[in-house]
Amino acid sequence: MQNGFAGATHIEIEVRRGATSITVRWPLQGYLVDPAEIELFLVQHPGVAAAQVVGVHVDGEGDVAVAFIRESKTPTTEEALLAWLKQGIAGFKVPRRIVTVQAFPQKDGPNGVKVLRNELREMPWPCLGLHLTTTA
Repeated sequence: MQNGFAGATHIEIEVRRGATSITVRWPLQGYLVDPAEIELFLVQHPGVAAAQVVGVHVDGEGDVAVAFIRESKTPTTEEALLAWLKQGIAGFKVPRRIVTVQAFPQKDGPNGVKVLRNELREMPWPCLGLHLTTTA
């Protein structure tokens, strides 16, 4: 991923009965993964009120998933969530880290509120113990 954009992102556009559906997938360990699938699974946990998943490029490893959650009133831990995810989804889809945030970075737009995933992508570097590298 360079400058917040995945080079090998797969985008599907489907039109059915006048409704358009756009699915974005990015490669994780050689598999195309829809971040919404991981997000939908995460919000089924009683400790998660909302979730966003982004792909972060790690030198020598490729892209890894990092999840950001807003906790519900039921407290939980990153370790408990990771263990729960490992029981319910394929191992390559389990995020490297789960970071709790008070709110997702957002922006109002003509079509409603948009979560700024590019800002989320920049956040996990300290959490992963890695330094952000830029390419020329």
